[in-house]
Amino acid sequence: DTVVSRFNGGQLEVMAQPELVAMVQDGLTVFRASGGHYDLTVSPLIKFWDVRHRTMPPTREEVNAALAKVGSEHLIEGAGGITRDAELTLDLGSINKGYAVDEAFKVFKTAGAEAIKWAIINAESSTMVWGTKPDGESFSVLLTDPRDDTRPVTTFALNSGEAISSSDLFHQGFNYEGRWYSHIVDAQSGWPVSEEAGVTVVLVGHAALADALSTAFLVTPADREEELMDLVRDHHGRVIKIAMDGTGIVAE
Repeated sequence: DTVVSRFNGGQLEVMAQPELVAMVQDGLTVFRASGGHYDLTVSPLIKFWDVRHRTMPPTREEVNAALAKVGSEHLIEGAGGITRDAELTLDLGSINKGYAVDEAFKVFKTAGAEAIKWAIINAESSTMVWGTKPDGESFSVLLTDPRDDTRPVTTFALNSGEAISSSDLFHQGFNYEGRWYSHIVDAQSGWPVSEEAGVTVVLVGHAALADALSTAFLVTPADREEELMDLVRDHHGRVIKIAMDGTGIVAE
């Protein structure tokens, strides 16, 4: 029995907990920048597709029925917290790991460099570093082929206060008639992303936003990415995409 589950079930009209409000606000920022392709209320579609057990896609009519239950435009930001004007299922799974990393980083920042020289804060797909390595150098990140972690793609430095978040389409999904249906679903079309691509987003000082954006770049069409890139630039960040081309996996 959590605050989110009570909000989803209608037992709680206003979600006022500061940490949850902060996550929803960041999620709504990415929702708007993605043109609605990224959505914190996509859970009905995720559960409907159930790619771990499904072996063939549903009908368009079935997808539309699940899609009707999705829509972050029905989440309302107010002085007292988050409310809604329609039945929705809020799912913070695409942003909560990054938020946890942000909160942990605040502890190190409060303690100061004299107390804690360096740290790596990791929550699976989201990571942030504090300080420098004992030799004074920045931390180095090695990105590998999502389908073969023994195959390096590129390396880059991660400086103190920088957050990295990664998402990919390779590890969960099913094949049907030559098409890959991944576990990440486009909240506008209602269909899983099928293009074999992975993306890593690096931002300065905002792991929650990086977490959301790493998913958003997968579901948002290329011609709609400019507003997402604006968010990255606002945080002096960078995006590294890993995609299939004629020579294999490359870093763009």
